[in-house]
Amino acid sequence: IFTDEVLSKYKILFRVFAVLRRIALRLSSCMRKGGSLVFQKHICIIQQITQSFYSFLLNDVVAFEWGRMAEELSSSTDVESMLKIHDQFLTTCVQRSTFANAKIVACWDRIDQEVSDLALNPCDEMAAKSSRSARLFFDLIKYYSSKNHEHHLLLLVSKLDLGCFYADTMA
Repeated sequence: IFTDEVLSKYKILFRVFAVLRRIALRLSSCMRKGGSLVFQKHICIIQQITQSFYSFLLNDVVAFEWGRMAEELSSSTDVESMLKIHDQFLTTCVQRSTFANAKIVACWDRIDQEVSDLALNPCDEMAAKSSRSARLFFDLIKYYSSKNHEHHLLLLVSKLDLGCFYADTMA
């Protein structure tokens, strides 16, 4: 029943969550190793952005769209309409995950690699580099939210930078 297109959408969603989880685990490992206050500050910044993005995806994208899909499925009467509703659920989740955007995927791949390097060589310079990449993700989301005026991106910006903290501390 699942087409290659549906499976590729699941693959994208699972990849998003896997990358974010891998980054979170590596950052936790870095924090346990200790380091200077500058090092810890950069790790906390990356952790906050990663965790906020993960929470946004889980709660504001997947869970929200799941509820919408469940509601639509309850009034569905045939398999074709159910498959269409399911496909729309996946399409919306992939689009709102931002992982349909090649620049954002490349940014998270870069963060993933830098955090991997950081876990092997914990130092202030590597932490600052990873923190700058996390800032790049934040800036990309701000750019696309202002360019496209998409509600979910505006919500993500507000969740990533509640109180304009990063605008002040990461400039």
